[in-house]
Amino acid sequence: MRLKIMKSILDNPKNANQLSSDTKVNYRTIEHHIKILLANNLLSVQGEGYGRVYFASHLLTKNFYIFEEILDKAGMTGREE
Repeated sequence: MRLKIMKSILDNPKNANQLSSDTKVNYRTIEHHIKILLANNLLSVQGEGYGRVYFASHLLTKNFYIFEEILDKAGMTGREE
């Protein structure tokens, strides 16, 4: 699930509602995973409340090659699943 969220955000920054629609996952589930990704410095956020938009963090973009390796091992290479 977190890989799907990060892939979606790497395509375009999104808010939680957009992520829910994009991944076809319940909004509350998205919120739960976003909290974990933020706590681990994999996402950054701008805005407040429902206007919060999530971006790939500097840490994620700096180490993008590692993320690509993880996607490959998970069978989620490229932009399609």
